[in-house]
Amino acid sequence: MARARVLCLLVMMCSGCAKQRECKETSDAINAAVTRIEGMSLKGDDPAAMKKSVEDLGRAAEEEAERVGKLSITTEELKREVESYTRMLQEVAKVSKELQTVLETAQKLEESAKKSEKDVQDAIDALQRECERGAAGCQEVALKMKEGPTGTEDEKTFLKALKKFKTDLETLRPADAKVAEAVAKLVKAVDGQAVLLDKALKAEQDVDRTVEAMDKAVAPEDRIVDSINKLCL
Repeated sequence: MARARVLCLLVMMCSGCAKQRECKETSDAINAAVTRIEGMSLKGDDPAAMKKSVEDLGRAAEEEAERVGKLSITTEELKREVESYTRMLQEVAKVSKELQTVLETAQKLEESAKKSEKDVQDAIDALQRECERGAAGCQEVALKMKEGPTGTEDEKTFLKALKKFKTDLETLRPADAKVAEAVAKLVKAVDGQAVLLDKALKAEQDVDRTVEAMDKAVAPEDRIVDSINKLCL
């Protein structure tokens, strides 16, 4: 996930005034926050690694928000900007927790999806064994199997094909009881896979929305830093 680049705060101090001290304290505090957070990246290849990186980012933002929020600033304009920066860090920490939750959901669904794929394959293998003994009704089953999803489709197309495959299988009425039982088990397995895939796609959308919320959370940073720089010139 691409995170908004954090700018370092460079402050030119005025001399002989309280503002000088407050600008220096602000600069030191925000630079420390920037140094800590800007090196963090949200690793997207491995769900476990991404989850940990989100946890680390959220913890850092929360701790830095608390530290920056403790600054004692009397210059009104500077105080407002420091409060804005603190709120920004708090929002990053909040969104980080939301992202952790949706990532956990997505990871669990991914694990369940692997099991559902095995359930479907086991049901297909059981049906094939019944048909290898020459049971009645297998020709119609074979035709439906050929019309089923190939697994090469994109996820949305695959889900649509999976639902159609389930509906088509439900129209079968094999004369052989064992074949009928095997078809029923396959219908159940395919339906389970479709339900999980539907949830997984929604979870992916939740992740994307939360990532967008993270980008929105950090968006005010450049403006705040620029304002503080101008105030402290």
